[in-house]
Amino acid sequence: ARAGAPAFTSLPSGNTAIGQVGTTLSQPFVVAVTDSFGNAVIGANVRYAITSSPSGAIGQGPRDTTVVSDVQGQTSVRFTTGTKAGSYAMLVSVGSLTPQIVTVDASAGPAAALAAATVSSQSGVVSTTLPQPMAVTVLDAFGNPVSGATVDFIITSAPTGASGQQLSTASVVTGADGQASAQFTLGTKAGSYTVAA
Repeated sequence: ARAGAPAFTSLPSGNTAIGQVGTTLSQPFVVAVTDSFGNAVIGANVRYAITSSPSGAIGQGPRDTTVVSDVQGQTSVRFTTGTKAGSYAMLVSVGSLTPQIVTVDASAGPAAALAAATVSSQSGVVSTTLPQPMAVTVLDAFGNPVSGATVDFIITSAPTGASGQQLSTASVVTGADGQASAQFTLGTKAGSYTVAA
């Protein structure tokens, strides 16, 4: 006896996952197709299609593909996240059965670059704190802000004989926006001061 027509779909592997941008998840999404009596349905066409992605993301997949269920009534695909951090959604459907929704939350990759988050040049009166903090944004290889990265600020140059120049903090951990900042107080001598991160 053969199994009946497809009646149910399930996701033994679960319907949520997390990963980094631009990577293929280590574990596949598995879909099981059964008839109304719980028998595995062989040869069912299971469609996987991404229905939503973070704005500007590219490279995510599978965009739209069909996989035939095996002797266990199962199919599987490995999901690849796109280049933007955020939530991805994939629709899994078999014929007219109620579709399943799979979601993948992609986080930023490792820190790869620094970008100035405020103006790179300011002026002020000696021995006063500049009106704007020294601020930078930490980015991954795809331009996503990286949270939890440690940024070190250091005064790299000051006018000869200057004293009192200081940063409010030397080391800052980036927030959810990938930014880190420190206030800078000018020294006692007029001239150019340089802060690096």
